[in-house]
This record gives sequence, C-alpha cells and structure tokens, in this order.
Amino acid sequence: MKKLGRRLKTITLLIAALMIISIVSIVIYVESGSQNEESYMSSYNYDISIEANGPLDNVMLYVPLPTFENKSIVGENMISRDFYNKAPEWNFSIVETEHGNMLSITNDKIIPRYQSLPIAIEEDEDSENEVSVATESHEYSEETPVIWPVDFSIMTKVNQSIDTKDPVDNALVLLPKYKLSSSEPPYDIPTPDYIEPEYYEYESRIFAQYNSSNQTSVYIRVEVNGANEWWVGGWRSNSFQDRIIIRMNGPQDGWRTAEGSMVTGDGIYDD
Repeated sequence: MKKLGRRLKTITLLIAALMIISIVSIVIYVESGSQNEESYMSSYNYDISIEANGPLDNVMLYVPLPTFENKSIVGENMISRDFYNKAPEWNFSIVETEHGNMLSITNDKIIPRYQSLPIAIEEDEDSENEVSVATESHEYSEETPVIWPVDFSIMTKVNQSIDTKDPVDNALVLLPKYKLSSSEPPYDIPTPDYIEPEYYEYESRIFAQYNSSNQTSVYIRVEVNGANEWWVGGWRSNSFQDRIIIRMNGPQDGWRTAEGSMVTGDGIYDD
C-alpha cells in the first residue's frame, strides 16, 4: 500500500509539473505573439547617390521609383519633403515616361566636392580636446582624393507586411525591369541554413541630360530596401534589396541602360 501511495504521489506530481509547464508555455506563446504584433514594423528605405568628378550644368535626371500598381507612395513622400532646405536648387517631381513613372531630379549646376582622407586621432591626454577638420576642395588632388557624393534618402513606413520573398508584382520595387533573371550570389559568403536568399539581375533605364567636359565621369546608384521587423526575445527581420547602378562619361542627352540587381528572401520567416 505504501509503495502504491508513493507511486500515486509521484504520478500526481508529474501531472502537476506537466500542467505548470504547459501553462507557462501558453503564457510565453501568448506574450510573444503580443510582442510580435505590438513591435511589428514594415518600411521602405529609398536612397539615391550621385557622384560627379567634374561640374555638371543644366542637370535633368529621371531615375527609377519604387513602384507598385503604377503608384509610388515613396515617390510622393520624396517630392513632398524638403531634403535640402539649405540648397533649394534641387527640384523633385514625378514624371510619366515611356519606361513608366520616374523621379525627376533637376539642378542648374552640380559642383563636385572632394575631401581629405580621415585623420586618425592619437590616443593621448589631449586627444579629447582635438578637433579634426577635413580639407575640402572642388578638384581632385593628393590632399583631397575622396569624392563626396550627393545623397538623398527617405524612409516610408507602411501598414501592411511587405512580401520580401517575392516582391516583384507584390511590393514597391524599382521599375522598369527588363531581362529579369536569376543570378549567382555576388560574394561567396556562407549563410545559416534558415536563411535562403534569392539573387536576380536585370536591366533598367535612366534618363540623363547635362553639359560637362568629355573627361567628366558620373556615377549614380539608386536603391530601395523593403523590410519587416519585430521583437520576440530579440529583434528579427526579413528584407529584400533592389539596386541599379550606372557610370556615364562626358555630356549626356538621352536614355541610358543601367545594371540592376536584386536580393529577396533575406532573413527570418515564421511560416
């Protein structure tokens, strides 16, 4: 009888322990779901970078916009925001072209800026009081070898989750996209088994019109990143990246082909 009593007591304790574990698991699950919903955020980051190693006059550029169903909330946000209140010569608008809606960027003149290389501050007693000021110039020299690009960047939050696995036709991506095809990873960097990004390449278009010397080189990068982020015992996220680049030499007056690349499905997914 005593042995039976001890067995019953042991079974009772095991059942109680299992019930406690189940309750705790349910509470953790509910709380993590609540944290997920409260912290969940989706956004697009749109960036444009322009580098010119010589003066450009009467500049007009049409660059791809993040577009979905012929609309671009990112573009609308871009033209309604005063990026350069200290440089009002920059003008933005959305224009309809033969390659779809694009962002128009105009400026009467772009003058390059070069800076010196970063100067390391030595660790000594007086280093906290030292201020390192970079040398600036409008021309390349051994003292100012680093060109300073003109950058425009904006983040736009959205109220719905972004399809980062299959953003083409389902999310805001750079358009136009011609000859879209799968490609190999640009770098041989191993990723965890639970992260399986896909890589693509394509052709896009940029309209460029400006006067310059024949020796002037212009580099333009346009990029959009779509991301979902949430908190479950730590930050998690998934994203896609869409980018085009082009380098042009001398004066321009027409459409040019740009190289495009895309990475999708980069990050953690619950499904």
